[in-house]
Amino acid sequence: MLLLFSLFTGMSCSSSLFAQASKKGYEIILEVENLEDKQVFLANYYGDKPYIKDSIMAKDGRMVFKGDEALDGGIYLAVLPPNNQFVQFFISDGEQHFKIKADAANLAGSVEVEGSVDNKLFYDYMNFLGGQLDKKTAIEAKKAAAGDNQKKLDAITEEFKQLDQEVKDFHRDVLTHYPKTLTAAFIANRIDVDVPDFEGTEEEVHEKQWQYVKNHYFDMLDMTDPRLVRAPFLYQKIDHFINKLTVQHPDSLARSIDQVLTLVKPSEPTFKYYLVHFLNMFAKSKIVGMDAVYVHIVDNYYAKGLAPWTEEEQLKKIVKNANTLRPILIGKVAPNIQVEKQDKSKIKLHDVDHELTILFFWSPDCGHCKKAMPHMVDFYKEYKSKDVEIFGVCTEVQDKCEKCWPAIEEKNMGDWINTTDPFLRSRYKVIYDIRTTPQIFILDKDKKIISKRIGAEQVKGVVDEYFEIKKRKAELESGK
Repeated sequence: MLLLFSLFTGMSCSSSLFAQASKKGYEIILEVENLEDKQVFLANYYGDKPYIKDSIMAKDGRMVFKGDEALDGGIYLAVLPPNNQFVQFFISDGEQHFKIKADAANLAGSVEVEGSVDNKLFYDYMNFLGGQLDKKTAIEAKKAAAGDNQKKLDAITEEFKQLDQEVKDFHRDVLTHYPKTLTAAFIANRIDVDVPDFEGTEEEVHEKQWQYVKNHYFDMLDMTDPRLVRAPFLYQKIDHFINKLTVQHPDSLARSIDQVLTLVKPSEPTFKYYLVHFLNMFAKSKIVGMDAVYVHIVDNYYAKGLAPWTEEEQLKKIVKNANTLRPILIGKVAPNIQVEKQDKSKIKLHDVDHELTILFFWSPDCGHCKKAMPHMVDFYKEYKSKDVEIFGVCTEVQDKCEKCWPAIEEKNMGDWINTTDPFLRSRYKVIYDIRTTPQIFILDKDKKIISKRIGAEQVKGVVDEYFEIKKRKAELESGK
């Protein structure tokens, strides 16, 4: 605690902030020993990626980044030649005029800061952690040498506890004395959720712990701080929350995304970044069913005017895309279409009465379709007797439809229902968003979509799982 007392009493910030309040713009002076006289880049994080903002030629290891307008708050980097080492520093309102000294030969351990409380605090923290790591290494060596000596092992355990307590004390003191600094935010991000004890079975306790962590995961961070959009640690924390702590089901993901966006909404730049990030994330997702999250984001944010930065034409495309996807989301009743068989007789999709219907859009000239055909033929031979039907739709139009029937015969696809729609009267390409082939939708007895846009080789696995779930459900209902 003597170390902490020295640190905090020696860092009075009032005079520094007062002096900087009268200065406009920014001026960051870097003096780096053993640095080549080459171009140095100033970059800032946006989300998890750094973007170049400025560059300057180093002269005898000295560079000055300056401008008439203040920088947006966040984490910045000075990227140094020749190996793209970097000096990291924090920018906030009131602390945009300071000097950093370092040695390129020992960048990590040589940084000194003048004129910035936040950056000095950060590097003191880094040095403190380095010292703690050295202590930990020494204690681990003592543990290895202790063998089975329980008295020594008990003493070593106490040393580990003391080491941990010193870190906690440091964290507490920074958060208490400098709560508005980015260093405090950086530390708060590192502190794990303090989970209380719960009662119940092991499974019940695990569930309660998980829910508690999810509900309190962001408690230590001020998510409304606009500087954090330029802090990669926030991106990493949110990414972990969405992809690791959240069940990867569309409904769960939608709830977690709403939770994050609600927390960051008071910070316009942060809200904008993460709303766009989530939209793009699920627009590009190749995971079956995740288009439901995309539709949720569009319906609850873009369609409600909560993304005013989006150009009108682009907004129309986004909403239109969601409108196209909504009727064919997993769990929805597949839209009925009427197409025709080779003899020109009409048939509707909903007229097919089977336990499962595999809706299969394909084209004779499609290379991926040719690879899919053997899988579909083998699947049908095995599952036809299990009340499974394939409803094939050849996507050729007008005179080209005549190519469908020889291909069906050649590929031994004639045993299932085969159809075309020469003049696209059913509008199936629009309704089912058929932009490429093959496209597969698996429908249950009520024509609800249970899976879609999967490979032909995956159909068997999905169908097996469906029948297994149905079997287990029947056994539970019968009391077996």
